Amino acid sequence: MRPHILRREKGAPWRVASAAIVADGRGASPPTRGAPQEVTIDSVVHKCKVHYEQIKDSYIDRPVCSNVFSAGGRTWQIKFFCESDQANYRQLIVLLELVSASAESIYAKFEAFLLHRDGQPHGHFTFTCVVMVFCDRSIPVPASEMGKHFGSLFDSLDGTDVSFIIGTETVHAHQVVLAAHSSVLKAQLVGHLDESTMSSIPLRDITPSIFRAMLRFVDTDKLWEGASVNTVAGILHCAEMYSCVELKNKCIDFFALEDNFKKAVLTKGFVKLGHEFPSIIDDLRQRIGV
Repeated sequence: MRPHILRREKGAPWRVASAAIVADGRGASPPTRGAPQEVTIDSVVHKCKVHYEQIKDSYIDRPVCSNVFSAGGRTWQIKFFCESDQANYRQLIVLLELVSASAESIYAKFEAFLLHRDGQPHGHFTFTCVVMVFCDRSIPVPASEMGKHFGSLFDSLDGTDVSFIIGTETVHAHQVVLAAHSSVLKAQLVGHLDESTMSSIPLRDITPSIFRAMLRFVDTDKLWEGASVNTVAGILHCAEMYSCVELKNKCIDFFALEDNFKKAVLTKGFVKLGHEFPSIIDDLRQRIGV
């Protein structure tokens, strides 16, 4: 299996530099990603903090371990250890391990995100780890609750690490989730723009309700609960402004339902959308056939 590797040149910030880990409950080789038999059965987001003083003297046989957590009916643990210096580099290995025994072939795909924008430990590293557990289709499994898990994260505000100021309101969010869905927000949050060093980012030309609708979609991949013919144009405007392609496609699908397009064109939001992004109107007409 392939661990995450945190690597740095001496004196430089730490960076995550690896692909996702693949772990197997029986030690067998995992199936190719996207194969027909692959079924996701659970997903969790686990946040952990590792103190630098603990980790700097750790080894593969003496790792620093996270708390045990549950995913897919199994218990898991994240292990951290350092490799010896190689040339001018020092590496921190981040490894997912299945703790509980499994008679079935259970796999997990694991992504670890370093939360410090500049990669400096400041006495500790903080990781947000996303674990997806899946198995062979021949094993009866419940429906995936990924949207439910991320939706509860959105509703509870647990672990939020960035806020947006919209008029007199403050909207809290999880920067790693936003960065994964929007290239524009990724540049603002973890890139080299001025906003990447700010804990609160002011937004203009958008309402709090529209921005929250975008955040809910980002967390749950569901649009319908927050969209109506009166708001969908505003949400589509937001999706285009922040280059959120999945949300843009969902909005266009909403326009195509029944008489939604004919009703939405009468709203102020649609007029603003057509004025600022005229190419979207042409795209809508072609997709919907009007």
